[in-house]
Amino acid sequence: EEVAQPSDLISTNGTGSEPICDNRDFISRPSYGQIAAQASLAEDLVITRLASERRTQFARNVSPVAMPSIMFDAVAKDGNNQIIVEVKYTRGGFISIRNMDSAKSTFTSYYNSLSDVTKRGTLFILAIVCDGDAEDNASRIEVKCSSIISEWNIPVQIRVYRMSELKKVI
Repeated sequence: EEVAQPSDLISTNGTGSEPICDNRDFISRPSYGQIAAQASLAEDLVITRLASERRTQFARNVSPVAMPSIMFDAVAKDGNNQIIVEVKYTRGGFISIRNMDSAKSTFTSYYNSLSDVTKRGTLFILAIVCDGDAEDNASRIEVKCSSIISEWNIPVQIRVYRMSELKKVI
């Protein structure tokens, strides 16, 4: 039985997707930590972009006082008007049904707890950041997600961003 040699193993530095050494059976992949760091950067860039566009400041990672079990990525509030942002990150070109259902459940439960006056001034933004191979599918993702949220019965907008475009502002 052959023993794996160091030259047969996958690089764990996540520097790319090209095979290493002479072995064509494996590709290098980013670690979960590296993906999480990119997702966090995506969230920061989207919220910075929205703050600039809307000329407002967002509080980050906040929960409604009456609903501490839920958390929003960002909230901007001015009297009865509020913008609530949830950011999703994809490298593969899709957002899972579970992630969409989770966002819907969170948004809907919070929205249903509001007074009618506050409901009228509330906007949810579901921002999706496409990175890597997913950037080529940004338009398809936007169409698919827009179709899904059209059935949510709450005021929600889909914003799809390409990570490469967001990074140009840095």
